Amino acid sequence: MSIRLKLLITYVLCVLLSAGVLVLSIFAGVGRFAKQISDIVLDESTPDQVFVEVMDVMAEIKHAEKYEPETLVDVEFIEAIDKRLSAISSSLVVVYKDDWVVVDDYPEDLLRRNLYPSDNHEEGFVMNGYHYVFTNFTFTIDQEPVLYYVLMDVTEVVDFNAEVRRGIGVAILLLIVLMTLPLILLTQKSIIKPLKELDKGAQEIGQGNLEFKLYSKSNDEMGKVIRSYERMRQELKASIDRQVQYENNRKELISSISHDLKTPMTSIKGYVEGILDGVANTPEKQERYLKVIHQKSLDMDRMIDDLFTFSKLDLKKLPFEFTYINMERFIRDYVQEAAIEYSEVGKVELTYTNNSATSPVANIDALQIRRVLQNLVQNSFYYNDSAQKKVEIILENNDDTISIAVKDNGIGMVEEELKQVFTIFYRTDMSRNTKTGGSGLGLAIVKQIIDGHHGKIIAASSKGRGTKITMIFNKEKTDGDRK
Repeated sequence: MSIRLKLLITYVLCVLLSAGVLVLSIFAGVGRFAKQISDIVLDESTPDQVFVEVMDVMAEIKHAEKYEPETLVDVEFIEAIDKRLSAISSSLVVVYKDDWVVVDDYPEDLLRRNLYPSDNHEEGFVMNGYHYVFTNFTFTIDQEPVLYYVLMDVTEVVDFNAEVRRGIGVAILLLIVLMTLPLILLTQKSIIKPLKELDKGAQEIGQGNLEFKLYSKSNDEMGKVIRSYERMRQELKASIDRQVQYENNRKELISSISHDLKTPMTSIKGYVEGILDGVANTPEKQERYLKVIHQKSLDMDRMIDDLFTFSKLDLKKLPFEFTYINMERFIRDYVQEAAIEYSEVGKVELTYTNNSATSPVANIDALQIRRVLQNLVQNSFYYNDSAQKKVEIILENNDDTISIAVKDNGIGMVEEELKQVFTIFYRTDMSRNTKTGGSGLGLAIVKQIIDGHHGKIIAASSKGRGTKITMIFNKEKTDGDRK
């Protein structure tokens, strides 16, 4: 789930929860407020009783106005009305011809200031530290107005109202906490903590340490960033490891080629000194010495050529010229030429087996694949101590691939040797000399060429039972033979 969706869901839940708490608080406050007013106004009376009492009071006052208007300003009458109004926590103040009839102990000056004139529209007033609200009624005596002011003490209501407001304020504060806390926790878990991990990883990389590992189970945006960061770390580490390996290979290359070139050079130097010192004092010896010098020169030339070829392949600077080649014809022609060459240098039986019913076509660089075959056949010749050396080239045509295998009856290799057979300067006899011929680069060159063809090469062998190296190419499906 994405962080955006998490935040949205959390926000909606917080709003719903907050709205619920707020509504409950309002209802609870309104309920308590209504009850408080009821307790203050009604005292121990029921609403029906209060209503009846108020109606009786108003009816009595209207009756007095009609039949005995002078009683409207009678103190006893006013005190009786005030006593009946006390049932609803109220008191009475009467004004007639600017004379004030005050039953309770209210300061007249404050009453004048807050109640008079009668068009006062204030909701209430404060007097002697108490809160009052009032309403007024107008009656007449001989066409002179008599003002009846009914005052209600709402001090407890006002105090309770302030308490309710404080409660609502606390509820709102609680809502803010409820809304922000989940967001803070979500931010801490989904954003801040992963960012700290990324910062820690950046510091490790800055210090050159690439051995740490970043891991995230989350599938949100930060989880994807962490996994991308981890892939970057792995690729950076792999790149540095490759650079280190390249540097080690370069050092080994210089050391190995120096050693391999020194051996024939020492031989050449020795034979030349033999000629100069008169050791070769007969034409036959001189001819033999010169043949050795010539052979050692050829060995050096071959090693330099292999080194040059490998360097160009390794730097991706050896261009491949791909053409569509009929593989059956290509291998048959090579075997016919090579069979003559190896029959002259030793007892080597080079044969060709075509396990394909058709003539498969592959898009290859013919010159480089010929070099591959030469290196493989040459290795089979060098690493073979059999009385009758046998090398077989096998062509197979599969559904999507063409495979070419070079199989021999030589000394073979063990499992550990197979793992390094395509490593530069690796020889199965583990010697650093040229007694077997070759530069130690042959199979490394083979691997580079096959990789350049986007193919695969596989070595299979067992000690004393020969070796089989198979090249696999992607097949180009065409009709007929193409060169």
